[in-house]
Formats: sequence, structure tokens, C-alpha cells
Amino acid sequence: MASGITRQEVQKKKKKEKRQRAASRIKWAIPVLLLLVLAVCICSIISDILKAKKGIRPADTPLLDWLPWVSADADGTDPSENRESGQSGQSSNAGAKIAAGKGHITEEHSMEMLLAGGIAIIGIGGYTGEYIEDGSDEPVENVLMLTFENRGQGQQLVGFKVNEEYRFEFTSLLPGETVRVLEQNRAVYSPGMEVTAAEIIRHLAYTEEPSLMEDTIQVEETDGGLKVKNISGKAVTDGKIYYKYGTGGALFGGITYVAAIPHLEPEQEVVLAPSHYVEGESSIRFVTCDE
Repeated sequence: MASGITRQEVQKKKKKEKRQRAASRIKWAIPVLLLLVLAVCICSIISDILKAKKGIRPADTPLLDWLPWVSADADGTDPSENRESGQSGQSSNAGAKIAAGKGHITEEHSMEMLLAGGIAIIGIGGYTGEYIEDGSDEPVENVLMLTFENRGQGQQLVGFKVNEEYRFEFTSLLPGETVRVLEQNRAVYSPGMEVTAAEIIRHLAYTEEPSLMEDTIQVEETDGGLKVKNISGKAVTDGKIYYKYGTGGALFGGITYVAAIPHLEPEQEVVLAPSHYVEGESSIRFVTCDE
């Protein structure tokens, strides 16, 4: 019987080696494919973060929503618990009275959109009541309302363009505070409306930290208004008190009202009756005067 390897054995050996090479390629292909997918995800996340730094972040950014410190709603909950396909979750604030009873929320949904300078839009809804943004107090129904949160520095004035057609503006917002703002042209809110794009078009930061000037002007709430006393030891002129609706960081209205202080001699006091100041429902933002 002749010795050696037959043709069949050679073919079997070649087939076996071919299967081994194919299995080896598959073995390495899987981790390489996973690394490619991971790289694409990381690049997408970096791209979205860079967009956010420029002042725009889409409301439905799924890759950013993987990051809890970026996607968490204002109440600290996971958006996936109350949102579906990018929809905002309805807030329990619907029907709540705000602005010293001047109006109420008709509907409100939580959301998350981070803009430049640490300003975030955290809610959208409607408001019915007195329109306060221009001081007219005219009755309006279901006006578009956004809730902003200041996660950055003190902001003296910030204006926004939202969804390319709506305009919002707020003033005197300190770090950590939130404010509900009505649309400047009284646009009507429609159920299910969302913010798809937003950008800052006006911005004025405080050049110095706002002060209550407690060593110069003493301001106290009193029946009928504000009691103001000059404790500086010298005459003060051109005094102004800036105030907004809302206390405890939960503010309402982009507008900041101003109450003028008359000329005051040392130790002189006067009681002011600002037209929009409501005891217990308004907060003094800062005070200015000349000495």
C-alpha cells in the first residue's frame, strides 16, 4: 500500500484551513465593528456638545440624553420616564395661579434645552390672565410661555429667538434662579408645542454684582407699599428700586419693574406705593442711587 497524503485529504485540509481563517476574521470583525459604533457615538456626542456651547441644542438629542448630567429634567428625573419620541412630560403646574393671582398656567410641559452662557429652557406652556411683559396688564388667553433657568452668571438682559418666529426676553436673573416668560408678541400656545430651536440674540451681563445697598438705603415692606429710609449719613438722589414678581427664585415675567426714590436727606424716610409691587409676592432685585 502506497504511503503519502491522498488528494481527498489535501482537499479536506484546505477546507479546514479556510474555515479557520473565516472564523478568525469573524472573531476580529465583531470587536472592530463595536469600536467603530462606539467611535461614531462619541463623535456625535462631541458634536452636540459643541453645538450647545454655540448656543443651540436640539430638544431631541438622543445621544446627549445618555448623559444624566445633560439630559435630566429640572426636577432631577430621567426624561425617558415622562417623554416619548422627544415629547415633553406634562407638569402638575397646570391650573396653578401665578403673578399674585393675576393669571394661571393653562398647560405646561417640562423639557431641556441648554443654550449659551448656562441658560436653559426647562419648560413650555400657556398662560391666561393679565399680560405683564409690557406693563399694560391687558387680558390675554393661552399666551405662549417658556421657563428659563440660569445655570451661569448673573444676567442683566437676555433676548431669545425661538423656533425662528417667537421672541422672549428676561431681565435681572441671578444664578440658580428660574423665571417664566411670556412671548413678546403674545403668540398663542397650542397643545403639544415644542421648542425645536433657540438662540440668544441679545445679551447684557452685569458689569458688577447687583446690590441692595443695605448700608445706604433701608427698604422694608409695609402696608400699602415699601418704606424707604436713607441711612447713609448724607443725601441721596436718583434712587431706584428694581423688583419682579415671584420670590424664592421662582419668578414670573421677563420684565423688571422700577420704583423711583425721591431725594432723601440723611435719616429721612418715605413710603412708596409701586404700581406692580405685591407684598409677599414680589422680590427686590437690586437698588441704585447717587450719593
